[in-house]
Amino acid sequence: PVFIRSYDSATKQVTMAKSDAKDPNWRMLNAGEYAVLAGLAHTRGMQFMLDLATPLPYNGSYSPADIWNVPSTNTAFWDAWFAAFQPIVLEYAAIARDLNIEYLSLGQNMLTQTELSAQRWATLIQAIRRTGYAGKLVYFAGSQPTVSTYETDYFNTTEGQHDPTQFMKLFDAIGININNVVAETPTTALAQQRQSMR
Repeated sequence: PVFIRSYDSATKQVTMAKSDAKDPNWRMLNAGEYAVLAGLAHTRGMQFMLDLATPLPYNGSYSPADIWNVPSTNTAFWDAWFAAFQPIVLEYAAIARDLNIEYLSLGQNMLTQTELSAQRWATLIQAIRRTGYAGKLVYFAGSQPTVSTYETDYFNTTEGQHDPTQFMKLFDAIGININNVVAETPTTALAQQRQSMR
């Protein structure tokens, strides 16, 4: 993940980094490491996805829910969030470009951010394309046994407009993260899992 080092929704300050504040060994992979991984995939005739995952504040002082609960109307905060996120995304887009990585995932289960104006995402994606990365851009939606959680709520509203297509059409693919359905609730009925994914 991209690591959120600090944020303040009142002062609209956000800082992000490529490693955890307390444990620098917990960090994003570097270009050399991705070269090995993508190279192994490509030599086996496979495609590769560089997944930026969900930016996480794991230094012990706050939880992801604190951030995702900041309302979409706090535009200055979300502008600051994207301003902190973009340089790291662009660095990894350049890695993906140089290594001919086929897919670049910009996150998953990001909740409120799928509710924001699609223009912020469009601006980020335009910046990615300016790096020369021409592969597929992906966003992963969450999926839960009970369909009232994660993006099943948020995809239904984009900054007050009940139209998820503005957000979804920015991406080449929308993935479904079924980890919570399968791993956390292994006894969930198959029909229930299918409904959640739908």
